[in-house]
Amino acid sequence: MKKNLVIMLLILAVLGLFSLLGVFYNWNVDNQEKDLRVQFSSNIKVNKNAYDEMWKIIKQDANVTDKYAADFSERVLPVLVSGREPKGEFMRWISEANPEFSVSLYENLMNSIAAERRKFKLSQDRTIDIRNSYFQLIENKPQKWFVDKKFKETYIDDGGNLTYVNEEVQKIYSYSPVTSSRTEKVFEEGKDDDIDLFN
Repeated sequence: MKKNLVIMLLILAVLGLFSLLGVFYNWNVDNQEKDLRVQFSSNIKVNKNAYDEMWKIIKQDANVTDKYAADFSERVLPVLVSGREPKGEFMRWISEANPEFSVSLYENLMNSIAAERRKFKLSQDRTIDIRNSYFQLIENKPQKWFVDKKFKETYIDDGGNLTYVNEEVQKIYSYSPVTSSRTEKVFEEGKDDDIDLFN
C-alpha cells in the first residue's frame, strides 16, 4: 500500500512539474508574441523616421550644393573674367591664383545619399526580420500550440488571399518594404535589361 502511495505521489509530482513547465512555456510564447507585435509596430515608425530623415538630409545637402554653385557662378566667376581682354596677355589668367570651385560639397552629398539610404534599408531589413520571426512563432510547432487562437485565426477573402482576422497580425502579414516602381517592374517581369545607368 505504501509503495503504491509513493508511486502515485511521484506520478502526481511529475505531472505537476510538466503542468508547471507548460504554464511557463505558455507565458514565454505569449510574451514573445506580444513583444514581436510591439517591435514590428515600433519599427514601422523607425522606418518612417529614417525615410523622412533621409530625404531631409539629402534635400538640404543638395540645396547647399546648389546654392554654392549658384553663388560661385554669379559672384566669383564674373569677377574673375571681368577686365580680361586678350591684349597680348592671352590666357594669362591660367597662371594667376584664382579661387577654385570646391567639389567637396558634392562628395559630401554623395556620402549623405549613400549613408542615409543604407540606414533606411537596414531599418526595413529589421522590420522584415521581425515579421519573419513573428510568423515562425505563430506557425511553427510547438510554439503555435501555445499562441492565442485570435492571433492565428485566418480566412480566405473574396480575392482568394489569406487574411488574418486580427488587424495587428494582418498588418504584419501584409507588410511590404518600400521599393521603387523600377524594382517592382523588374521582379514582376523577371528581367533587368536596362543597363544604361544615365537614362
